[in-house]
Amino acid sequence: MGILNKLQADELFRREAVLIGSADVLPVSKAVALFGKKAVSFAKDKEFKHWGAFGVGDFTADYLNYTGFLAAVSYYNVEQMKVR
Repeated sequence: MGILNKLQADELFRREAVLIGSADVLPVSKAVALFGKKAVSFAKDKEFKHWGAFGVGDFTADYLNYTGFLAAVSYYNVEQMKVR
């Protein structure tokens, strides 16, 4: 996957998002597959809370909210620019 612009990122989010509670989010496992561990770690380390977790029974799903998704995309884009 190449560098994404905002429209492409929005389309990707809409296609890959799942509903947790009352919001569409991207599972961390999917974000890692798309953008890599470093991009997801960057999104989760931000000063503001761009991620969350939702548990049912013996399983908890970690996810990025939309803002966290955009942070991961931005990190990924910059990494792609470095290798060009």
